[in-house]
Amino acid sequence: MSSPWLPWPVLVGCLNGCAFCPAVAAARENRRRCHLCGAFVPHLHPEILDSLEYQPDPQRVLVAPGADLWTDDTGRRPLDDLPDWRNEIYEALERQPRHRFGLITRRPERVAEDMWMSCLRPAHVWLGVGVEHEADLRQRFAELVAAAGPQHLLVSAEPLLGPLLGESDELPAGIGWLLLGPQTGPRAKTQGPVPVEWFRDAVAAAQAQGVPVFVKDSIRRIYPGTQDWPQEIPAELQFGKNGRKKAA
Repeated sequence: MSSPWLPWPVLVGCLNGCAFCPAVAAARENRRRCHLCGAFVPHLHPEILDSLEYQPDPQRVLVAPGADLWTDDTGRRPLDDLPDWRNEIYEALERQPRHRFGLITRRPERVAEDMWMSCLRPAHVWLGVGVEHEADLRQRFAELVAAAGPQHLLVSAEPLLGPLLGESDELPAGIGWLLLGPQTGPRAKTQGPVPVEWFRDAVAAAQAQGVPVFVKDSIRRIYPGTQDWPQEIPAELQFGKNGRKKAA
């Protein structure tokens, strides 16, 4: 499985300025149809807000993979000046409880400003942080727990650019799902792969702590001997053959 998610690009564009972000190139491929995608300026695509209603089966949906709902200066205005974008997305999430949603941010300290996400988030919506190394993991996950509570949280270490574990050799408590992926795109070609031990140690720690871990196919293609690494999905995010959520 290349990805556990169905992408839902309802919001595109980000101002976080991550040098490794692959979403910039992906968005610019759509520049002929949408000039804002070409400029990678944060903007809503309202035409797909209700598109998930037509999915025949329940899905695990990654909300806005080419954006960050809490980007540093969304639309070049403070977060509180643009509540309608997030509210339209949240209303769409509430209308689709049969799906399971994931949202990932690199600005978890701003989630506390978001009343719906910090206080009203339903159980079918998981919230996560994107991290690149241990310092990011410790800080951002702690900020996420403080802002949104301890339930239904995930960590996406993609791309992993440094060791994820410190001297304790343990992940922070409370992680409900760990996803691992390498750097891809032009930067990966110039910089080369990171040590496979960084991924191996993260997988071992997750398994020792009972944290489901999903190793993306791109890791398996790069590193020999990793083809049998796990692609685990939390029970609460699994569906049976009839489209219903699997029992735990």
